[in-house]
Amino acid sequence: MFDSDEYQPSDMDTDPTNNSDMEFDSDLEDTRPPSVFDTNKHQSSDIETDLTSQSGAESESESYICNLSPDYFLQIEDESDDDDADQTAFSAATLKQLDGIERRWKAKLDIHPDEDELPLPLKKCMDETFVFRDTDKTAVKGFILSSNKQITYGMISKWTKDIGVFAGFIFTVILYTLRYNSANEFDNSPNISDGLRNLLLQHANSNTFRKHYLSRVVSVDTMAVVRRTKQQNALMRQACSIGYSASTRRPTHLTAEQSAAVDGDPEIQKLLHQRQELRKVAKGSPKAREKIESITKALQSLRVKLRRELKQQYRQGWSRKQAVVDIERQLAGQTFEESPVSLSDESSYSAQEQHPAQKRLFEALTAPVADTLEGEYQRRTNAVLAVMAYCPVQESPLPRTRNQAMVNKNRSPLILNTAGKDPLPMNDIGTAIASVFVTNRDERSRRCFLCIGRATTLQPSDPAIERLINPFYSPGDLSKHFKRRHLSNIQPNEKLHCRLCDETLDDKMHLQNHAETVHGTVSHGG
Repeated sequence: MFDSDEYQPSDMDTDPTNNSDMEFDSDLEDTRPPSVFDTNKHQSSDIETDLTSQSGAESESESYICNLSPDYFLQIEDESDDDDADQTAFSAATLKQLDGIERRWKAKLDIHPDEDELPLPLKKCMDETFVFRDTDKTAVKGFILSSNKQITYGMISKWTKDIGVFAGFIFTVILYTLRYNSANEFDNSPNISDGLRNLLLQHANSNTFRKHYLSRVVSVDTMAVVRRTKQQNALMRQACSIGYSASTRRPTHLTAEQSAAVDGDPEIQKLLHQRQELRKVAKGSPKAREKIESITKALQSLRVKLRRELKQQYRQGWSRKQAVVDIERQLAGQTFEESPVSLSDESSYSAQEQHPAQKRLFEALTAPVADTLEGEYQRRTNAVLAVMAYCPVQESPLPRTRNQAMVNKNRSPLILNTAGKDPLPMNDIGTAIASVFVTNRDERSRRCFLCIGRATTLQPSDPAIERLINPFYSPGDLSKHFKRRHLSNIQPNEKLHCRLCDETLDDKMHLQNHAETVHGTVSHGG
């Protein structure tokens, strides 16, 4: 990922656009191509697609391989109830149904014999539609793709840092790390002149590159230059790259003991003592409650800060300590030490059963590069289709690792029993549906009828079904879930619908009344 002679993170890991040599950037503001992270917009409704002409002698399996842009699969989110609503982003009306796109992708698209390209025109309404959009949390459908709310720079920046952590880099990976790396690769390429490099980076001259982008690590074998011997390019490239520090064994999270140890900090102890004293004397006082809430927020912020600093120190010192362990074990005739699996790792989302679409996505995105152009087109096609198949899949929330003993306790046989009823099979969605219908207002359910309704829309092999139909420990826990996950996330124009009853609900109060009278879910005060 970062195996080149690139910029090493230093005190200059900031946006280098605030300097006197960047006047040229402002002049290009209206003419330069839009950045994905700036606007994420389609600036043109016409995507010109290069399609290689196919000869009649080519096999059937190769005839559909085309050099199509991933934008080919962009679709407009339309909440219309009309089954014939035009949801395609393209002017070609045939490209409409999602389940038929893969079939049409494999259909042969040819170009005119007298031309060298086949444009795929986008609709004009797509000009102002963001490609990378945020999600909206709804009451019934869970997370859905926003109609046109773009992903923020801060979100992408956070994800980039997390990717660097998971990749095992010891340095903090920021968005500009990618730009620094590209700039140095441009500079080292014999095919790119200084002028073309400045044009690609949108710099007025080379001063900006020299001041802010040029790597301070000399990646040339200077000793070979002095001795007039052959350059050790591969060795120098590896030694000067930040990729040398990558280790998948480097910890990405604190252990449970390390995370709990931050409570021993004097500042945290002081805040805990203040909150405890206030709780003793508060006795329902509004001012005291506000003070307690303020102290609680301060505690949360301080804990996050201390844990972040502790994790950074832990990761920085890991390489030195682990090197000593590896050396000692090898000298003793032993193999490398296996990384211990913590309880939190065992219960993490990655350790759970993967969704079939997620497996397909991972395999497609990590497929090796093909040796032929046609094979590379096919690899890209598979990746695009895998992303499409995974888009409608809603991932399950990350498991809570705090008080894991309590979680295991709650998964006792009691969870499978209701008062006066036989145990319910966890994987029987039919039994789960029957359990959320009550005969009177005093009867209470322990399953969420909205979650079960969403489970009915999934494939039988979907591992998320078990999570959606699981009963809660008590009706009170169900009420908390219903208010927190559903009622609090009702959007202004959201259409409320009970899938199990096939009934449209007018508003929030109608939903609450329906939940209590039909499905035994109480949400007073929600």
